[in-house]
Amino acid sequence: MYALLQVIHWRSSLPNILKSLRLSCDATDLIHRLCCDQSNRLGRAGANEVKGHAFFRGINFETLHTQPAPYIPQITHPLDTSNFDPVEPVRPGQSDAATESNVFCDLIYDSRKHAFLDFTFRRFFDGTSEQ
Repeated sequence: MYALLQVIHWRSSLPNILKSLRLSCDATDLIHRLCCDQSNRLGRAGANEVKGHAFFRGINFETLHTQPAPYIPQITHPLDTSNFDPVEPVRPGQSDAATESNVFCDLIYDSRKHAFLDFTFRRFFDGTSEQ
């Protein structure tokens, strides 16, 4: 719930969040220029405006897709979710609002080994879908 309030009140909470993160000046400026009113937002004149920001200095966007990824996650099995941050379970004594907002998170946390439990899809275009 606290995170939701920070998002809703981003004008007042963003400066405090950024100070606590100790980011570079370029990173802080980029975030401020992206998280602002639409009329002042970086990129309103097109993607080249964003690409030209100092934070992206030295990045060649024309060949970016051919470069190796800076981080390649290790995946041990098809249901591996270890590269995602853990979700804290609801603790006894939390407020009702916190409990309600964490119901889904609790389900994910308790079923980490079965991250895709009950996930399904239907093949609509190959003639095998169930009606």
